[in-house]
Amino acid sequence: MYLNEFKAGTNITISVSVQGHTIRLETDIIEPIEKFSGKYGYGIICNAIIIDDKIINFNGFPVTIDIFNKDVNRVYRYRASTTVIYPRKRLLIIYSHVQPQIVENRGAKRVPCIFKSILKFEAHTNTIDARTHDLSYTGGSFVIDKEKADFKVGDTFTVSIFDNEEHVYKTEGKIARIIEDFNPDLTFIGVRLKGDKIRGLISRLQMKETRIKKESF
Repeated sequence: MYLNEFKAGTNITISVSVQGHTIRLETDIIEPIEKFSGKYGYGIICNAIIIDDKIINFNGFPVTIDIFNKDVNRVYRYRASTTVIYPRKRLLIIYSHVQPQIVENRGAKRVPCIFKSILKFEAHTNTIDARTHDLSYTGGSFVIDKEKADFKVGDTFTVSIFDNEEHVYKTEGKIARIIEDFNPDLTFIGVRLKGDKIRGLISRLQMKETRIKKESF
């Protein structure tokens, strides 16, 4: 099954390798490209990924695409041959020549979410405003303005996560990785979290995601 055989509206996960680490971003297919390109392969047109009103451009980085096929309960993983960003139209085009690798299971599930967060590091007296990018029972990732990124791998912190229903979830964590070259204005941090204190939030997000996917088919 080639990349352009998936329908409009299909959710995809884009994995980008930066500095030896992987960032996962999600978007949806707007339209498959029917015509095969001998140079680039089979293509799909997607919504550009926008964080804090900035379009994420990962040209030049190794990219893979994961698409869940509910009919066989498997993830199809494609290696992208190239990606093209159209900032004015806020579009992302992805091409791949190859058939997918079949991933037998989905592994630990991280749920994409954008919530206001406040981080307080033990080594600092000030707090840092952030946005969640995704969360799971054991960790997650946050997006922070680069000018505020005064920390290092291994630093511990407390975080308050404000969901869209005015609930506040507080837990502790430790920075596992820092990725700065991905965007000139933003820093991504991957963290380990004490999931027992945010278990209710994660469960609710996973149930909501499952309900949306069922309603879309």
